[in-house]
Amino acid sequence: MKAWSFTQNPILHATDGSYQLGMQLSTFHDSALNAAKADPFILPLYNSYHPLHLAYKTAYETWVAQGGMQQGETLNLSQLLQLLSNTKIKAWDIAIQNVYAQNTTQYTKLLPNRRTPFQQGSQQNKINAVNGLSIAIGTSTALATVKADVDNFYKQLDLALTTQKGSKTNTATMSGNLETARVNFCIAQYRSEEHTSELQ
Repeated sequence: MKAWSFTQNPILHATDGSYQLGMQLSTFHDSALNAAKADPFILPLYNSYHPLHLAYKTAYETWVAQGGMQQGETLNLSQLLQLLSNTKIKAWDIAIQNVYAQNTTQYTKLLPNRRTPFQQGSQQNKINAVNGLSIAIGTSTALATVKADVDNFYKQLDLALTTQKGSKTNTATMSGNLETARVNFCIAQYRSEEHTSELQ
């Protein structure tokens, strides 16, 4: 049987970068203590460790759920940007050309680079292009219907982007909480293993 090393915390090392493994090890350790808590020596170890296990379990499950939410928000924004590139800008361009021919000054003021800014570049640049089109249309009564659709779509894009960034921030916060919980349970588990080894 491999001797236990007191020079470092192997549990902390093993679970570094793997919260899933941490969940498995913590669950196993908590269950083992629970099964032996009739022993008066084990009971205090279980009582001190179990809350840390529950804290890690809660942080881990919340982190996993938030990761799924973040993926959903990212997908929503990606879908809207895909709709912008493939459908919306084409419809807006055609509607504008029904009022101003493509080679006119009025058309160029609205879409100086035609559809390119709505189909290429960063997410933020594409969203900015939508807002820029709305500003360029201004109070034009001939393009009032187009402007209404542009404004409505811009609000959807802006909300999706804000929500996605909020999800990423929440995920980062939850990752920090989970890391703290991981360190706490690893230290407690190492100490309980150390005490148990001293009895052998």
